[in-house]
Amino acid sequence: MWQRTAGVAILLMLSLAVATAQKAQKITFPSRDGLQITAEVLRAASTTAPWLVLCHQARWSRGEYRETMPWFADLGYNCIAVDLRSGGEVNGVVNETHQRAVAKGLGTTYVDAQQDMEAAIEYVRKQFKARQVILVGSSYSAALALVVAALHPEQVNGVIAFSPGEYFVRLGKPANFIAQHLAAVQCPVLITCAAQERHFCEHFQQATRSGQQVRFFVPPNDGAHGSRALWKQFPRSQAYRRVVREFLGHFFPVGSTK
Repeated sequence: MWQRTAGVAILLMLSLAVATAQKAQKITFPSRDGLQITAEVLRAASTTAPWLVLCHQARWSRGEYRETMPWFADLGYNCIAVDLRSGGEVNGVVNETHQRAVAKGLGTTYVDAQQDMEAAIEYVRKQFKARQVILVGSSYSAALALVVAALHPEQVNGVIAFSPGEYFVRLGKPANFIAQHLAAVQCPVLITCAAQERHFCEHFQQATRSGQQVRFFVPPNDGAHGSRALWKQFPRSQAYRRVVREFLGHFFPVGSTK
């Protein structure tokens, strides 16, 4: 019996090691207006595991998830990190979607990027037969994730929003644009903010309705803006990781305890 149990444990450890060592695959697919989107895919050990669609913050790229995408894969989740057309460069990774959009004279505002997020969701559902899709956003894309989840409840099973805010006022949207959409979201949501961004979470807490499955996390101090709060170099990164791990494990379990 001990040998059988030990064998199962070794196989589990090996499968997790494979997920960590596996190199992300670079792909392209069309956005809703035909613009080619660059993304990177990292598969978990289980092909039927939920998919995380990872979206970056302003002036950045899919490189925002260079450190954390392998961590998500080790937890048991399939990942696709997407270059949105509103972006730039981070961690030495240039946003190729943004470059193409500029070359074609297409809009690159926050609002313009919404179609790229929607196209990424449609891509993983069609190409990889994804059964569950969790939309992960950072800063402006965290806010957009709440909009997309409200507009497409049949496509989005969950949202993790790192530092969402009402970032669209200068683009002609009302001051409660994101809060209004949050109130319409039907799926489980995790919203995190840095300590200095506490007002964001308070704003969205007031917008939630009774019965919604919305969780909030704000560290007592420190933290970081956007999904980089998960980067190990930042204070409270382990607290953020614990909260994210618990959220995923509760609503979208895959059997991993890492």
